[in-house]
Amino acid sequence: MQDDLIVDKTSSQNQHVSKKGNLLITIASLFIIIAGLKFSQSIVIPVLLSLFITILASPFLFWLRSKKVPDVLSLVLIISLIAAFGTFSVGIIGSSSAEFSTNLPSYEAQLKLKTGVVFDLIESSGFNIDMLQIRSLIKPATVFQFVSSGLNQVGNMLAQFLLILLMVSFMLMETSRLYSKLSKTGSKRPKLYEKTSDKTVSFIQTLIQKVNRYMFLKTLFSLITAICVTLFLSVYNIHYPFLWGFLAFLLNFIPNVGSIIAAIPVILLGFIQYNMTHAIIILCFYLIINTVVGSIIEPKYMGKGLGLSPLFIFISLLFWGWLFGAIGMLLAIPLTMVVKIVLETNPGTQWAASIIGSS
Repeated sequence: MQDDLIVDKTSSQNQHVSKKGNLLITIASLFIIIAGLKFSQSIVIPVLLSLFITILASPFLFWLRSKKVPDVLSLVLIISLIAAFGTFSVGIIGSSSAEFSTNLPSYEAQLKLKTGVVFDLIESSGFNIDMLQIRSLIKPATVFQFVSSGLNQVGNMLAQFLLILLMVSFMLMETSRLYSKLSKTGSKRPKLYEKTSDKTVSFIQTLIQKVNRYMFLKTLFSLITAICVTLFLSVYNIHYPFLWGFLAFLLNFIPNVGSIIAAIPVILLGFIQYNMTHAIIILCFYLIINTVVGSIIEPKYMGKGLGLSPLFIFISLLFWGWLFGAIGMLLAIPLTMVVKIVLETNPGTQWAASIIGSS
């Protein structure tokens, strides 16, 4: 009897040690994977961009197939549209960012002069404030430097556009055969593994559908925002309206803070070109367009939201931004959604998915 108790106690202790060991191995593996992704980001980022472009374009491919359009013609049509958008983007980033970088010292000097006048006015109004300390803390010119460096990083990524376009072509060709391949694989497996195969197919379908829906709707609403911004700034005669519209399109993929980041340089440019009144008008326009699109139209069509906790949305922006730079911040939400869906499929990690989730 005592021997049985000793055996049971030893067995439970071994299981406890085994669980601790597995946890340590999992954590170590996670750090190794993150370090590997950080080291190989020059390869991983184009692959990720290609993957998400493929997910976004695949429904159009299937729609063309349903209309009896040959696969080769469908592929050529989709790649041509992607190439046209990419060429347009490269043109905007290339010409506008080069001119903006050239004029950057002039903008910084004008901004310093005008903000100095504002600070002098506040100081002469009798407010008991240490203006020297405020001047040292508030440096609006750094916003332009941040925008310039961000545009350079996006421009460097667009320089790999041909590589991305080639990968998208191959991925789209494989996408049309993916489900049939999985079905064939499942039919060849023993009956013992049929349920596992069905779960795999279901998991991949769910993953693609959720990410695709988010990417499609977010792209559509970002495009609407970009068009409105470009038209308004063109009418208002703000320098580089297409550049700021393109920036609004990209940064709209970053929830909560993206639209704010996109508005700041334009507001400062309006202040430089005109005065504070015009800067306030531009601020009001951005508030209106982002409220209408981001708070009224988007929730109506995107449902309850992303299914992610606001805290983990912010953490994901920091993490993916650190890992992959500006491109990581743009892809932070779909990447986090993929992680959440993967965690939901495993009973042992469903608790982590519930923590990341919004409910």
